Amino acid sequence: SASEENGAGRVYAVAYADGSIRLWAEVGMEGAELVTFNGHRKSATALAWDAAGARLFSGGAEGEIVVWDVIGEVGLFRLKGHRGPVTAIHWLDHPSEGAHPGWLVTTSKDGLIKLWDLQLRHCVQTCVVGRGEVVSCAIREGDGAWWIVTGSGDGECKGWEIQRDE
Repeated sequence: SASEENGAGRVYAVAYADGSIRLWAEVGMEGAELVTFNGHRKSATALAWDAAGARLFSGGAEGEIVVWDVIGEVGLFRLKGHRGPVTAIHWLDHPSEGAHPGWLVTTSKDGLIKLWDLQLRHCVQTCVVGRGEVVSCAIREGDGAWWIVTGSGDGECKGWEIQRDE
């Protein structure tokens, strides 16, 4: 699951085994379902928000990523390229605020890490992580770059760097 703060309070996105993603709002001590997105043929396996909380990104067991417009409550487009279940999604902002929708970094059990350009709606870089499935990924922004660490099922941990052009 993933959460995002909006004007109405905290909103939670929860991925389900049936391929759906449901948005829930925190209402006192209870939760209220806001909307259900149906876009994956198999289980939804990974979620991420953009900085504004206006777009949600979901990865599925079929290896596809869906970009959702949370405000309009619709799927915008689908990114295809992984050959295994998506294990992590991270949104990266673009230095020119508002002019570019940013990038996604995704990992999968296919052993790949991919960088997607959301303006082009296309994968712009693919790297083979190792011999095993990629099971985890973490990103931290540093001075002029994003630092990425991946963990694989074969016990390897690797570091990656994406230069941030200002």
